[in-house]
Amino acid sequence: MNWSKILKWVGGGLVGIVLLVALFAGLQIFLFDRMMDEVLERPEVRITASSDSAVIARGRHVAEALGSCLGCHGPDLGGAPSKNMGPVGIFIAPNLTRGAGGVGDRYTDEQLAKGPPLGERPNGGP
Repeated sequence: MNWSKILKWVGGGLVGIVLLVALFAGLQIFLFDRMMDEVLERPEVRITASSDSAVIARGRHVAEALGSCLGCHGPDLGGAPSKNMGPVGIFIAPNLTRGAGGVGDRYTDEQLAKGPPLGERPNGGP
């Protein structure tokens, strides 16, 4: 048995596997970068506050159960003290109401509806 030939084939196979993994990783990085550069267009939708009790109940459910909004903004969305999250930073949960000290009057209904769920600022930026 010729061990040098066997080791040469095994070494060549390992080099081939490493090259395939590197090629796959490079392709994934390229595709990820291309995807992150893509700008997605969203149709413009007009959103206004509703006085319908079913819509209000659904909004309450989203804020309480699904969105966990009350955990940071308080039980009445009136704001809460800032939270020091260690290395992540300090989170400030403003008063979202239209009452005294609230930010609700600074924004349109559409901006309030799009901002928190989509992570948009009133100027359209992230």
